[in-house]
Amino acid sequence: MITNSNISSDQEEFLTWCKTACEQSTSGMQILDLNEVGAFFSEKMSDGSLDVKNLLLVGFDFLQQYFLSVNETS
Repeated sequence: MITNSNISSDQEEFLTWCKTACEQSTSGMQILDLNEVGAFFSEKMSDGSLDVKNLLLVGFDFLQQYFLSVNETS
């Protein structure tokens, strides 16, 4: 959905959902497993299927939030 969809809004909707899920997660209830999210996005960035140079703002916000939350727990 994030890299191969013919519907241009799919990527934005997916990234918006990820960002919202991350924001609503607490230490007692995680909606997303941040390790899995990190592995997924790292794979997509390394194989070139996710163009981070042209990433939508919501995608940038989500990845920034992800990396900040990982650093807080380390």
